Amino acid sequence: MKQIITCAIAGLGNRGNDIYGNYQFVSPEEMKVTAVAEPQEEKREAARMRYGLPENRCFSSAEEMLAQPKLADVMVIATQDRQHVEQAVNAIKKGYHVLCENQSHRIRRNAGVFRRQRMNIRELSQLGMYSVIRHFIQRLRN
Repeated sequence: MKQIITCAIAGLGNRGNDIYGNYQFVSPEEMKVTAVAEPQEEKREAARMRYGLPENRCFSSAEEMLAQPKLADVMVIATQDRQHVEQAVNAIKKGYHVLCENQSHRIRRNAGVFRRQRMNIRELSQLGMYSVIRHFIQRLRN
């Protein structure tokens, strides 16, 4: 039996919740959401119920979630574009593998930071997202 990859999601908008988080229900044998961060309380509570999370795994910001001990194998950064680089860097420093939804040009400008952390950030296309997630999970298992 293959290891289930655990995932923390920062940002519960369309991509964070409806695409990345939903993958738990498409392929429960591959991924499980174990923590979420979202400033809007209603979205956070809906995600807590949807993913069956305890309250102590639901945070009001990515920064609050990143202040905790590592909560998952992967962190999805699906927050506001201007927050991606700092959050991705901090997640990598914490030991997370990172899926960042866009703004790869900003990440590439900071590539030295990522190389020093010996991690890769994968640019994701909005098309065929589940195949991208599946590919990412398979690479983590190898």
